[in-house]
Amino acid sequence: MLVKAKKPQSLAETVVLPVCKEIVKIMISQEAAKEIEKIPASAKTISRRINDISNDIKSTLIENLRFSGVFALQVDESTDISGHAHLISNVRYIDGCELKEDFLFCLPLPNHTTGEEIFKVTDEFFNEHNLEWHNCISLLRQRSGYDRKG
Repeated sequence: MLVKAKKPQSLAETVVLPVCKEIVKIMISQEAAKEIEKIPASAKTISRRINDISNDIKSTLIENLRFSGVFALQVDESTDISGHAHLISNVRYIDGCELKEDFLFCLPLPNHTTGEEIFKVTDEFFNEHNLEWHNCISLLRQRSGYDRKG
């Protein structure tokens, strides 16, 4: 809930668990409230769980893409407030009888936002996850302005 509300993970340890403990103590018993203390809620634990969930979602999506056989890719470059360029990609594929669209990746563009650099980053992602280019039946690149080297 904290992540969905975009609140600091530290609130779990400092606010949420103490409130839960107090509610359980009032509603059930002191012994039951002691069980609440066993719930791991440190920022590290929550961060690790978020990473685990993220990795699971990613591997499930990659499996779905492989199983689907064909997919369409959309890529777009974006620059964050610190001036670093990133490549963002969405993918459309068929899952059973349903057309799905999912976020695929957001990766840093190491040098420039040229077509060559965009292809290189995307190709590395494909190679890392054993995705085949011949299964990509459509590629859409959003362009903001123009490409230039340098």
